[in-house]
Amino acid sequence: MSDLYLATTSEDWQQRVRDAFGGTFPGQIGSWAFAAQSIDIDRAVAEIGALGAGVVAVGPDLPEADALDLCARIDATHPEVCVLLVATPDPDLFQRALRAGVRDIVDPDGSLADIREAIDRARETVRRRRENVAASTQAQPTPTRIISVGWARSEEHTSELQSHSFISYAVFC
Repeated sequence: MSDLYLATTSEDWQQRVRDAFGGTFPGQIGSWAFAAQSIDIDRAVAEIGALGAGVVAVGPDLPEADALDLCARIDATHPEVCVLLVATPDPDLFQRALRAGVRDIVDPDGSLADIREAIDRARETVRRRRENVAASTQAQPTPTRIISVGWARSEEHTSELQSHSFISYAVFC
């Protein structure tokens, strides 16, 4: 299990990520290569689950449509994974990326500090998600009690239906 997987064939991008952390990445960085011009999205998404990554950075060498499709499929099938899109940002891309479930867009030509900040934010998001899931599975269910409080209504100034009914309220504690 790695903290970060780079879905890319770009050696330059892999090196920029390593440089952004100055060789002090607090975890593991794995890379996941594919043929740059053809990607089997179904196979790729199936492999994501086996990788056990918390953060997957897709790109920058995939065609934009394929990268967004891969991001959307990862988000739909593995919501525990935080997806970053590595591409030159523009307003139109931001909108399509948000719809594809991308957490952030990382400029491959951006500063090393910006690359590190985006990856750190994504890793922190994954850490919080895992803590929340772990806490919810450890929580003991609260037993529910039903207390019924009832009374018969007086027959004075009531209809026949009301006078013969027993009104009960349930209180959930």
